[in-house]
Amino acid sequence: MLKILLFFLILILICACGKSREELIDETIEKANILLTAGNCDLAITILEGIGRQTKNFRYLRTLSSAYACKAGYSESVLFGDDLPNISATSVWGSLSSFTTSTKMTAPTSKSFTNLITAIEIILYAGGGIPSTTEPTVAERSEFIQGAELGDLHTQALYMLISALGMYVYHYGAADAGLKAGRSGGDDCFLDYDETITTTSTYATLALYINNLPADNACRGIVNSGHPDLTTVAANVSRLCDGVFLFNNFRVVLTEVLADLAASVDDLKVLESVKVVLDLQRLALIQAQAGSADVDTVLSRSVCVLENTADTKYIQTYFLYYFDFLFN
Repeated sequence: MLKILLFFLILILICACGKSREELIDETIEKANILLTAGNCDLAITILEGIGRQTKNFRYLRTLSSAYACKAGYSESVLFGDDLPNISATSVWGSLSSFTTSTKMTAPTSKSFTNLITAIEIILYAGGGIPSTTEPTVAERSEFIQGAELGDLHTQALYMLISALGMYVYHYGAADAGLKAGRSGGDDCFLDYDETITTTSTYATLALYINNLPADNACRGIVNSGHPDLTTVAANVSRLCDGVFLFNNFRVVLTEVLADLAASVDDLKVLESVKVVLDLQRLALIQAQAGSADVDTVLSRSVCVLENTADTKYIQTYFLYYFDFLFN
């Protein structure tokens, strides 16, 4: 492996002689794509990172993101061939937890998950002018990359976000065969909820909402049965914010992609139905607790942690309404 790495680095240095910076970047991208075709993810990352992050170069960003996704074990061909056809609007998290790559997350720091997060953030923070403490909005990205190129990056990010969410709900939902709490006894909910948290919905506390979850929901009527990697809530806000980051950006990017491609991509038809389900649940969340709107719109992991560390009631309500309610 070291010999191969040295060979490519020497080759790049030789090729760099007499070439412009732009030509060197283009050649490096081409070499990285050849490596990715051969499944050599690490070396592709090494040579791309070796020339410095080209945060405004569409082809560079697309390739670097693909390289980290490759390292995560993500495959678009598997996603399109085996997983996307099984997405269900009536079992959003159940269908995603059954994705081929979902079982790759066995711990919060599983490399497959963290590398996929890196691949996603490369695209969401495209342009280089968006610090991690700033929300990576569509408007921020469009200052640096526009038109079809931005649309292509959004589509690439969408599919990776779906896969990462599959990993997240598989692990923290203790899922098996698409069912929450299928792998362990006692982890029936995502969190150990503070059931005294009040809302303005028909169910005045989280306890009442939990007691009235659908009959087939493992979390219904359960007290203190959250996933151990999310217990206690206060000590694991960053892990909660991984889920918030993925889910909120998924909804934003999905809206953009549907506006661009829905009429021409059959695989997105079911995602239109999924979006309807998510939009309805969002209305229920905001009606129940207006303060949860801030959690519902945050797009940065670091901002999410900053805003929810002192008081977790809003992020707890968010998780109950989105993650536990939608995972029957």
